[in-house]
Amino acid sequence: MRDLRINRRSLIAGTALVASGLAARAGAAATHTANSPISPPAGRVQVAFVLDEGATVIDFAGPWETFQDAATGDIQHFELFTVASRRTIQTTGNMSSAGMKGLTLTVDHVFPNSPQPNVIVIGAQSGRDNPLKLQWIRSMVAGADVVMSVCTGAFILAATGLLNGLSATTHHDFYDKLREGVPEGETDP
Repeated sequence: MRDLRINRRSLIAGTALVASGLAARAGAAATHTANSPISPPAGRVQVAFVLDEGATVIDFAGPWETFQDAATGDIQHFELFTVASRRTIQTTGNMSSAGMKGLTLTVDHVFPNSPQPNVIVIGAQSGRDNPLKLQWIRSMVAGADVVMSVCTGAFILAATGLLNGLSATTHHDFYDKLREGVPEGETDP
């Protein structure tokens, strides 16, 4: 795999560029040839944030805010929603021995019942071995224009098989693990 180093600020800036580019084309009619970029459908672009236990807050909150703020005047171009295996999840920070509690979130949709997204965002989280989540991602990819991971969310995409033969990156502490592949039974990073 190619080693692509990127920090969070660059990632969010890149996400903002993608979001603003999609927003600028959101109302355009889609015409596609082999040499032209794919335009999103008319209306709001559906953006799904895949969540699970131990989701890292900044990995979904940063991109959420970026898509949310990519408006033209009062016109919102993105419809944002969350999807997970159950209605409530606990984010990182839930270390009761240290007196810390993470956020408890209520998600919008439970696998497999959700709208077809145009964009799928997968941040760092547990559940790399969750067959319901992995199957949902695989089934939604065909109808999505963009599938992206943040940080070690790349391991979720790797677990689906969707990264096979492709270049990918992750948090710099996990480059080697992603490059080597993830041994079966290994814990989530």
